[in-house]
Amino acid sequence: MATHSPTSHRTWPRLFLEDFERTGTALWFFLYLLTWIDPKTGRFRASYKRISENIGVSIATLKIWLEQLEEEGYVQDESLDGMIVVYVNW
Repeated sequence: MATHSPTSHRTWPRLFLEDFERTGTALWFFLYLLTWIDPKTGRFRASYKRISENIGVSIATLKIWLEQLEEEGYVQDESLDGMIVVYVNW
């Protein structure tokens, strides 16, 4: 049976809050990317329209979130022609 240190229970919430403070609501988009990303390549590719419809936000919001995630070093963006091509920095 594994034992946990008293601080281990605070690690994930603290990390999540720190990430949320840096990225704001863009963090939810990052979690979406992690759900659909190819685990072998760290790559995600889809149209802005498809993602917008899936998560219920505007394309403009997606672009803002993507820019925030890129500025904070979470992803590398190679988007073009209405497609998002993102590489997650593991």
